[in-house]
Amino acid sequence: MIALSGSTFAPLVDVQDSTVPFVPILFESPEQFRTRPNFVDDLHCDVKQLDKIIGNYEFDKAREQLCGLNGCKRKHWHGFVIRFKDGRETNIGQDCGLTQFDVVFKDFVSTYKAAVDRNAKTQYINDLISQKHVLLRQANELTRKSSLHVHDINELYGLIQKDKPMEKAFGEAVRLKGQINVYQKVSDAGRMAMGKDGRKEHAEVSVTIGTIVGASCVSQAKVIQATLKFKAVLPLQGIDEAQLPTLTDVALKEWGTKMKEMREALREAEQFCEEADRFCSDRNRIAISKLLEALPSKAKTERAKKIARRIAEGATAPAE
Repeated sequence: MIALSGSTFAPLVDVQDSTVPFVPILFESPEQFRTRPNFVDDLHCDVKQLDKIIGNYEFDKAREQLCGLNGCKRKHWHGFVIRFKDGRETNIGQDCGLTQFDVVFKDFVSTYKAAVDRNAKTQYINDLISQKHVLLRQANELTRKSSLHVHDINELYGLIQKDKPMEKAFGEAVRLKGQINVYQKVSDAGRMAMGKDGRKEHAEVSVTIGTIVGASCVSQAKVIQATLKFKAVLPLQGIDEAQLPTLTDVALKEWGTKMKEMREALREAEQFCEEADRFCSDRNRIAISKLLEALPSKAKTERAKKIARRIAEGATAPAE
């Protein structure tokens, strides 16, 4: 049987109407069955009058119930609500059922459990179908958004790539978790204040002049569209809703597992979009433009300066 997450309280249906499918009821409180119009606290009937089990309950000791059949009154926590052919209902403990009706009750329990399994499978399938439509909408929207981000990332990173020293400086910053570092000269007094001696290697110190954020999206931009297509969109489109009822419980559970993997792909795409927003932001463009300051003097060419200026201004036109 496929277990559904959370408790399920099925709608109260008239199970005497053969045109209405029988829906087993999981009663979550005594009031839910004791307030039913045909419920009788103390009902006397024999096995020939028994119609079916319509629901069950599993309470804790604090809510123990008295068996309502044939004056039994035994206390129990787990039991069934049974209906007789005249429409009256009462509750009965699971052990009392065997005592009162013997083997016949086992058949009624088997029939009831089969109905529970069918109902659980139907609900599980409906849930899968609902999830499919929700996830497919998300996947299509993320495909659209990520496509725009990929375009922006490629244009911005394309500018950086037009100057090899700047591209190298970008790679170094990414390696340092986004930090753009430069070396600045330190005076004798400054070295003394820092506890340094007068040796040459202490004449300069590394200073962080900016931090690039969201750089991980640059490598993700190469694969994110394929990830969405092959790990989410196509698998979701491949779910044949009409075929689901014919699948075994094992096969249905496999689809449930696959949907978890699809959600992970969607989360990855959402994170990509968040990182892309940060990477392409005006503030981050200004930080990236500071790569110019990290270049060696001979690499600070007019071309490099023009690229840095275009990055800071948010220009997308290629540098000359």
